[in-house]
Amino acid sequence: MPEIVERVAAMVDYTLDTLVGQVPQFEGDDPRSIKFDPKTLLSEFIEIYLNLGVSESFVEAVAGDGRSYKPENFDRASRILTRHGLRSAEDMAAWEKLKGRFKTAKELEDQNEEIWRYS
Repeated sequence: MPEIVERVAAMVDYTLDTLVGQVPQFEGDDPRSIKFDPKTLLSEFIEIYLNLGVSESFVEAVAGDGRSYKPENFDRASRILTRHGLRSAEDMAAWEKLKGRFKTAKELEDQNEEIWRYS
């Protein structure tokens, strides 16, 4: 649904930032005791990106998320996924291609902002 694309993009970007962009701080509880497995969660969120990445509006919404979209998070996720063998080779190829689409969409958005700023 077009009405929720930006919200979903912001949610998955924020979660990715939390999983790979920051060092999670767990006070009190041992993550294993509460069955928190960040690697599995990361793999599942990559599945969300891959499934929704077929939509150009989703790609644009991810790249346009000014709060949590950080290309370095996507690169960090790739390294974690590869190091721990969390996704198949086919999924990793699709992920790398999708990361390129996010980057291109961000560059186009930045160019459009520049044009509007100086016109």
